[in-house]
Amino acid sequence: MPDKLNNEFLRDIATDWYSQGSQNRAPNFVDVLRMQQERSRVTGFNDPKIQRIARGLLEAEHRGTNPEFNKSDMYIRTKHRKAPGGSSAYGPGQITMNTAKDILNRGKLSPEARKYIAERFIPAGKLMLRHGNEGPGRGNKSWFDPTYDYGGQAGLNVEAEYPLYNELWAATIDRKLRDAGVTADQVLDGSGRDAFLSKYYKKGNRGGYDPAFARGIVPEKKPSAFMTAALLNRMSPKPKGMQ
Repeated sequence: MPDKLNNEFLRDIATDWYSQGSQNRAPNFVDVLRMQQERSRVTGFNDPKIQRIARGLLEAEHRGTNPEFNKSDMYIRTKHRKAPGGSSAYGPGQITMNTAKDILNRGKLSPEARKYIAERFIPAGKLMLRHGNEGPGRGNKSWFDPTYDYGGQAGLNVEAEYPLYNELWAATIDRKLRDAGVTADQVLDGSGRDAFLSKYYKKGNRGGYDPAFARGIVPEKKPSAFMTAALLNRMSPKPKGMQ
């Protein structure tokens, strides 16, 4: 790889392009823009605006932990034990069993996501509520399983299922936007943010979430697609070492 490609992003774009095998030219502006968008997309989210809102929620829910989409340690039950009757909030978006039931009835979902919610997510939520209040120092029941306790993985930390969780999350955001009567654009520009967050979180449950959400939705800074294409074109047709 040439020394010119000392920027990690630039190296990644070049590698993506030339590893396709059939390329005999450097990528142009449109090619680079497309690759930037593909690299930014998280499987399970089809709308980049919904994904940005999810990124804000991720920051709000897991602030101080360097949260990332599809990161294994995000796939746990909430550690908050004080909810009356227990909480089944789970995963990067801290989606509850009851919310999942609502989305199963009113959300836009693929057949695969519907099956995941009905056969995996909701049954796990029931087990969370059964086991979560019965651990050491609480119920001390002989059948207690810490897998479903607060902070436990609840049997749902399966990498192959992350896209299905993300689809549930995207459908949840879409449903809450509709319930709030605002658009994704209004949430992102601030005018509809309070209405949306008031639907996503229970009343009085927002704490310090708002500023964290605002940090999370800031667009990721990337090198200009135009400048990236210009630099790569200087090495046309193909950088030495990437034959």
